[in-house]
Amino acid sequence: VSFDHDSTHFPLKGQHKNLDCRSCHGSLQFDQAENSCFTCHNDIHQLTVGNDCARCHNEISWVVENIT
Repeated sequence: VSFDHDSTHFPLKGQHKNLDCRSCHGSLQFDQAENSCFTCHNDIHQLTVGNDCARCHNEISWVVENIT
């Protein structure tokens, strides 16, 4: 399947490019897919550091190398 995900509100970057479409689009109703990190990723911090995952993590790797 060929689709230009850059034309959506969630362009695929990093590890997201390697996923099967059904990882996020289980029902294949594409307009109903969520775009928040918490939809697919467990919050091991239990909201103790807020919900802006991109402050510390990125699409390349969830490993944090520079902890403040």
